[in-house]
Amino acid sequence: MKTAFEYYLKYFNKGRPIIIASHSQGSYHCERLLKDYFDGKELQKKLVVAYLAGRAIRPDAFPHIPPTQKPDETGVWASWNTWARGYYPNDYERYFRKSLSTNPLLWNSSEDFAPKELNRGGVALHFTYAPHIVDAQNHQGVLWINKPYFKGRWLIRTRRWHRADMNFFYVNIRENVALRIEKFLQIF
Repeated sequence: MKTAFEYYLKYFNKGRPIIIASHSQGSYHCERLLKDYFDGKELQKKLVVAYLAGRAIRPDAFPHIPPTQKPDETGVWASWNTWARGYYPNDYERYFRKSLSTNPLLWNSSEDFAPKELNRGGVALHFTYAPHIVDAQNHQGVLWINKPYFKGRWLIRTRRWHRADMNFFYVNIRENVALRIEKFLQIF
């Protein structure tokens, strides 16, 4: 990944702002990328936002890059891990309890409940669009949701929604990217 990123910087970036979006193992690699290339370094000035979904990240992971607390902030990171309401994963104490969770419907780490009506749409079974697919609430390092609202939902029996960390909030993420880019361009 390091070689690919350096290649991108050398041949393709051309001084443009940078958005990082990753999931799960990719977020592990992007966390390393942020530490090695952005955190407290010159390249940090070009960081619009880093979406590091599906990875437990501590609030102090980056001494110079804060977690997002507002939907239009730039130079920040966001991360969440989606689970059924009331459920704690087996490795909760080890990984999640001290991590920071961003609510992708509110774009902050508060434990305020965000109803499904704030969800602009996600991707459901068979790549279908599903408006108001799920609500969201941060709870002690994880993102809790109630059962998603889509056709065939009664067939789904899971408490671990890791595969849908991005899918459930797809439209909100797209709109958030646009908002942050607009804000970044106004500042710089």
